[in-house]
Amino acid sequence: SGTTGQPKGVQLTHRNFRANVNQTRRRIGPRPDKPSDLPTVTAETRSIAFLPLAHVFERLAGHFFMYASGAAVSYAESPDTLADDLQTVKPMTGLSVPRVYERIFDNMRTQASESPLKKRIFDWSMDVARDYARTDDPGPVLGLKHSLADRLVYSTVKERLGGNIEFMVSGGGSLSKALCETFLGMGLTILEGYGLTETSPVLTVNPPEDVRPGTLGAPLPDVDVHIDTGVVDASEFDDITGDVGELLVDGPNVTAGYWNDPDATERAFTEIDGIQWFRTGDIVERTDDDFLIYHDRLKELLVLSTGKNVAPQPIEDQFATSDRVDQVMVVGDDQKFIGAIIVPNFEELRRWADSEGVALPDDPEVLVEDERVHAWVQTAVDAVNEELERVERIKSFALVSREWTAENDLLTPSMKKKRRNIRSAYRERLAEIYGQQQVEAA
Repeated sequence: SGTTGQPKGVQLTHRNFRANVNQTRRRIGPRPDKPSDLPTVTAETRSIAFLPLAHVFERLAGHFFMYASGAAVSYAESPDTLADDLQTVKPMTGLSVPRVYERIFDNMRTQASESPLKKRIFDWSMDVARDYARTDDPGPVLGLKHSLADRLVYSTVKERLGGNIEFMVSGGGSLSKALCETFLGMGLTILEGYGLTETSPVLTVNPPEDVRPGTLGAPLPDVDVHIDTGVVDASEFDDITGDVGELLVDGPNVTAGYWNDPDATERAFTEIDGIQWFRTGDIVERTDDDFLIYHDRLKELLVLSTGKNVAPQPIEDQFATSDRVDQVMVVGDDQKFIGAIIVPNFEELRRWADSEGVALPDDPEVLVEDERVHAWVQTAVDAVNEELERVERIKSFALVSREWTAENDLLTPSMKKKRRNIRSAYRERLAEIYGQQQVEAA
């Protein structure tokens, strides 16, 4: 544990993993009280795996759980062969991190950009998918649009994924609500879940019979949760309907502590009414029917100089379906306003420039300094800002030319942002946003 900070050895026992397999199976395994046509993981299931087995999410959900259910697991030869492997295996399920689903969507959009007509059809079909996912009663008009979009677009996407996907699972990070709705509306269900290394790891996952985009699902059986509302000011969060605060958990899948680190173990647990609760460090909202909604890591909350708290992850998630922004990190701690460091979608940028007859420099370092490029990205930022509260809006941003990857140490192996490393790598860009003296003081 600790891929974004000082690593710690988490003590996980056979009992922890066995308990988590049982808990997960009770959520998405076969049960007599569920409809017979509901997709589940059984001995007939074919799964594909391509995340590192050293990552506890893949080890438990893609390995231990699948084998315990009798499922067949096929391991992709490499990320480069995944498209061919999907056609060979024709999997029914699999799991991945949000960044991979974003890449799948980006590839879909890129293939649809071969001609203006294809792009218009693709954009229309994505709007239809989201509308379809957001309603319980599509009616005849939307139903007809959806059938047409399925023939024109969705069926092709599903075939490229092997043609047999019943559902996929997303974990290891926050999945954009709009992206989840888009896939769900296309007939590609993604069950978003949540967990940590310290919890073996699965704590929550959306049940297949009640998929709610934008939520982490409900706690698994035998997982007890408590919301510590004292660590945040609920008035800082908009549209809250239930308790919001740090998520505390207890259950048979929770670690006993960190290897040879009693101080870290003591800090990780707190006693309430005789129960030792594990502090996840994550801010969540609990709805009236016990679904959880993720807001951000407690330590990553941005506290503006005005005293306002802003969660960066939900803002960043708004860009998941943007065709102009490839990667984004929101900043603003101890500053007067929210800013962002952005990696543009260079491929889409070149297509736009060609279609508009705009001559852009070849050098990416020079490109991100071009005022026309900044204006092009500003359009995407403006669209996101319209969906945000005033205090959350991005007032200024800096463009950078290098993609953030695990290889350049700006992402973790599970493709989470290493925020400290990104801030360090782009200190000069932060100075452009806030002014040199402010950044140095920070």
